[in-house]
Amino acid sequence: MLQQILASLDGLTDLEQKEVLRVLMSKEDRLEKLMMNTTMLTKDLGTILVGEDAVKEGIIREVGGMKEALQKLHALIGNKNKEK
Repeated sequence: MLQQILASLDGLTDLEQKEVLRVLMSKEDRLEKLMMNTTMLTKDLGTILVGEDAVKEGIIREVGGMKEALQKLHALIGNKNKEK
C-alpha cells in the first residue's frame, strides 16, 4: 500500500508529500478506503479529492483561488513581521 501512496504523490514537492502523508496517515483506515475506491479510475485505483472534499478529509484547510491564496500569503507575512 505504501508504494501506491508514494506513486500517487509523484507531482508534489517533498514538503507537500510529507504534509499529505502526515494528514492521511493519522487517519489510516480512511486512507485505505480512499485508495481502494474503484469508482474513480485514477492510476487504476484511488480517489481524487478536490475542493470541499479535500477540506473534509483534512488535506487542505480551505478552498479558494489565486486571490484568496495571495490574501492569505500577505496575512501570514504580515503576522510574521509583527512577531519580530
